[in-house]
Amino acid sequence: MTSPIILPPNRFVGLHGHSGFSTNDGLGYPSKHIDFVLENGMDAWALTDHGNGNGHAHARAHFNKMKKAGKRYRQLYGVEFYFVPSLLEWRRD
Repeated sequence: MTSPIILPPNRFVGLHGHSGFSTNDGLGYPSKHIDFVLENGMDAWALTDHGNGNGHAHARAHFNKMKKAGKRYRQLYGVEFYFVPSLLEWRRD
């Protein structure tokens, strides 16, 4: 069985994007962001909402729709998270 070939993007790729699933810092569904990316000549985008991956399934569904339509697009998945060494210390501040 051969591995699929993953083509790298050939244009600018936004690696820090928030959707409406990002509390207080995002707007709209991931599909709207993806449509904007494609309409503006880009071929990839990273969804990096704050502290959760709730929008990833939505982005994946739209990615699959774009793939079926023959559009070259690559979805990147991430999360903007925060590291707190100790919750006990953090709560005292």
